[in-house]
Amino acid sequence: MRIGILLTSKKQEFKKEEMINTAQRKRKYLKDAPPSLTVKSKGKKLIPSDAAIGIYLEKHYKDVIVDYILPDEITPKRLKDNYDHHDHLFVKIPL
Repeated sequence: MRIGILLTSKKQEFKKEEMINTAQRKRKYLKDAPPSLTVKSKGKKLIPSDAAIGIYLEKHYKDVIVDYILPDEITPKRLKDNYDHHDHLFVKIPL
């Protein structure tokens, strides 16, 4: 299964306070999160919650391929390509 996840900027995630510490013992699957999805702050490696969901899916479901779409990559063409080639496209919006 292919899943596309639209990500916001890391700066926006800080404003929404939706960053997760990748060193949390209960979230061991985040320790290998790629640098492109993480940010260092006060000596901690943090990841936005929407990207953490993608990492979780990749680590726990071997048939899942996640395409992380960064803000500077969001274009009508990219979204159409994802719509045509992915089973799901997600945008996580907090309530």
